[in-house]
Amino acid sequence: MTEQKSLEIFDLGDFRLISGLTLPNAKLAYRTHGTLNEAKDNAGSSLLGMVR
Repeated sequence: MTEQKSLEIFDLGDFRLISGLTLPNAKLAYRTHGTLNEAKDNAGSSLLGMVR
C-alpha cells in the first residue's frame, strides 16, 4: 500500500460565485501526485467534495 500524501491548503479568501453569492474565507484543499512532463500537459484535476 502506498503512503498517502497530506493535503495542501490554498486560501481563496472571500470567493464570489457566478450566482453572486460569496463564500467567506474559502479554502481549497488539494493533493499532488506524480510529476509534470516537460510540456506540462499531463496534469488532471477532480472535485472530491465541498464542505460549508
